Amino acid sequence: MAFREVSVTQIREVLRRWIRGDDGLRSIALGTGVDRKTVRRYVDAAVALGLDRSGGEDQLTDELIGGICEAVRPARPNGHGAAWELLSSHEDAIKAWVDDDHTVAKIGDFLVRRGVGVPERTLQRFCVERCGSGKPATTVRVADGDPGTELQTDFGRMGIMFDPHTERRRVVHALILVAVWSRHMFVWLTFGQTTSDVIAGLDAAWSFFDGVFPILIPDNLSPVITKAEPTEPRINDTFLGYAQDRGFLIDAARVRHPKDKPRVERQVPFVRGRFFKGEEFVDLADAQRRA
Repeated sequence: MAFREVSVTQIREVLRRWIRGDDGLRSIALGTGVDRKTVRRYVDAAVALGLDRSGGEDQLTDELIGGICEAVRPARPNGHGAAWELLSSHEDAIKAWVDDDHTVAKIGDFLVRRGVGVPERTLQRFCVERCGSGKPATTVRVADGDPGTELQTDFGRMGIMFDPHTERRRVVHALILVAVWSRHMFVWLTFGQTTSDVIAGLDAAWSFFDGVFPILIPDNLSPVITKAEPTEPRINDTFLGYAQDRGFLIDAARVRHPKDKPRVERQVPFVRGRFFKGEEFVDLADAQRRA
């Protein structure tokens, strides 16, 4: 079992909220910044040591808190758990992956292939504290539409791949499509960025999602938008005919407004770093199967 470091102050606050009758462990977790499962462990340990919910906060003595810590926390002679010590033995490799701009999730994949399995949160802390990895940026919540209504799409450059059909190295692009409400994502890989490439990717996406979304929100893709304008973008006639045939509307994102399509905007670096970077594929068909 994996453990995260919880301060004595947080433990006391968890138990204080529990005594005051907070509704459910999830509410306590949100109010204290502690994982819900961790809240349960500390509450169970406190009850086993005699904490009574009706007895008031005077029960939360230093002796009780100390006993709870001994009951819940594993032995950590160096201040870290076994997972941290295991990562320390692979520190050089992890630093190299961090320097190559691999994400923490991708580094976790590399470690699993070496037979090393650790909690992602522990790996994230290790990468930040020992390997110089940056901290995650703040996420701003955006209101979603109705389920099954909007699909956001964007092209992203993945990298270079050898194409056995042309016997040369070529740039691989990914048409990434994200359902706004469910966050389900579909990735279509291609060597080109033509209108036919977009249409082929969308047809594959309709099969994946088992239906056509009523509204498509594309970036200003040149195969779709022939001239990007703030209020009246010009849509490619071929693509517009395709939209009419499939029965969806095009609501193009404004120029230089990534927040118009935030669901897919964040997925471009994710697909590049988690899926494509550092991998070796036989050909484009092999990469598509693995996508």
